[in-house]
Amino acid sequence: MKIKQFLLRPGEKPLDELKPDCGFLSIFKKVGVIGGSVSSGEFESRETGKTGYHDFHDYSWAHYLATVTGSDYRIYSRGGMTAEEYYKTWADQFGYWEPRQAYILMLGGNDIFTYPRPIGKAADVDLEHPENNDESYIGYMARVMSKLKTIQPDCFLFVIGPLMKLEPGRKEICDEAYAQLSELCARYSRAYHLELAKYGFYYDDDWNANFKMGGHPNPMGYVIMAQAIGNYIDYLIRKDPDAFKEVAFIGTPYKF
Repeated sequence: MKIKQFLLRPGEKPLDELKPDCGFLSIFKKVGVIGGSVSSGEFESRETGKTGYHDFHDYSWAHYLATVTGSDYRIYSRGGMTAEEYYKTWADQFGYWEPRQAYILMLGGNDIFTYPRPIGKAADVDLEHPENNDESYIGYMARVMSKLKTIQPDCFLFVIGPLMKLEPGRKEICDEAYAQLSELCARYSRAYHLELAKYGFYYDDDWNANFKMGGHPNPMGYVIMAQAIGNYIDYLIRKDPDAFKEVAFIGTPYKF
């Protein structure tokens, strides 16, 4: 057996390799997923002539990752969710501020496009007193991230912004959001921005023709999304194994 097969290949980028089991993602045994419709496995129905929206958690990318890794994934998501709503009411209402080894946050589409608010600047975020942050997307993302770090200081945060779609004007807005998210993650320990669009995952013509149902993924689309997210995290672990060596100790009194 060659140990090097478990490390990055020279020049390898995220999403170059898609393993069905998502590789080292399984080192996380307790994961929380915070997001909107795409994190909830939402499907659209039209049997009445009007569009209905339904969350099917069993079809979500998070459920797929739970199945292939055997880990405990708690889905704290709901269609239409924003970072503001999650922080102000949703998490408290349902007891979703739970300690987890890792959290995957997929927020931004509703914050920026459905209920538009300014993107904001990561440089303006007050890490010590997040309640002082402005009413921007980044301001509320920082509130959520800081709260999670208060609950579980050693947790890993994997952050995904609004998904890229081939729509007029969307790229420029998403590019700014991605830049601010990368800067925001750099201000926290163990926080990573998953730049899916940069490495080839976005809603293009092929996606729309084969893996879309209305404005959301179809069942196969959610599997592809799970593969992208899970293998991106596997890439990060293989890139720097030393950063992840104490995952099992998160939430315990032990250190190495």
